[in-house]
Amino acid sequence: MMTQIQDAIKVMDEFSALSTGSVFGQISKVQFIRELKERICHPRSIVQSKNGTCGAAVLCKYIAEVNPVLFANMAIGLYTEGKFRNNGLKLIVTEAMMRGTSTDLHFKGYNRMFSVDAILQGAITNKNNWILKMNPFKGESGLSTFMYPWFIPRFIKQFVGTAFCKVVCWPTNSTLEVINYSRFFVIAMVHLGKDEQFSTSLLSNHYVQIIGCSEGKVSYWSWGRACSYDATKGLGNGIHQLFILKKSDEK
Repeated sequence: MMTQIQDAIKVMDEFSALSTGSVFGQISKVQFIRELKERICHPRSIVQSKNGTCGAAVLCKYIAEVNPVLFANMAIGLYTEGKFRNNGLKLIVTEAMMRGTSTDLHFKGYNRMFSVDAILQGAITNKNNWILKMNPFKGESGLSTFMYPWFIPRFIKQFVGTAFCKVVCWPTNSTLEVINYSRFFVIAMVHLGKDEQFSTSLLSNHYVQIIGCSEGKVSYWSWGRACSYDATKGLGNGIHQLFILKKSDEK
């Protein structure tokens, strides 16, 4: 994995040496590269902030962990040209996003979001959208940021190129406990309450990464940090769907 990170840093160093412009006129190249290196070296630091782009955030974390070179190239392509294509699936940024600034991303009461987060998550979210478009630099949320569950397997297969994606509906604690989290990246669709505990509500409002489960104690990643809760209390663990993704192509 360290070799892949080094390869991604090499891509960024080569980009840094080039005299290139950007469609994001208010975000300097120096700042962009600094933020991109931070996200590649520390994927857990990726945040969604006020934007409600939790689905795109967890997909970005997946790419940064399993294919940091793709993550770097995707970010650079969107930053310089406003578009990036991989395996036939094309991502683009909107004109409204291009006018964004880092200052726009300082939302009171929310985690600090990097411009690279906004660029990548906005492009992925708007690829998911059929009608409504959103501008992550303005903290937009609601229907424009909702990610359809079917989009996740499609994006993983058609953009990232990972063939394996298993979907499990309403998983039990026993299902969570037998997953090998060192081999699989597990995305969960849940209803997250104000106390950051999963609610048994039938309405989904959030995506997280499940990073472990033992004796009903669930560990998960959300909002740029590791969290946990006791899933043995209440009438269920509050997880609506699991998307179990391979971390590598190894059998």
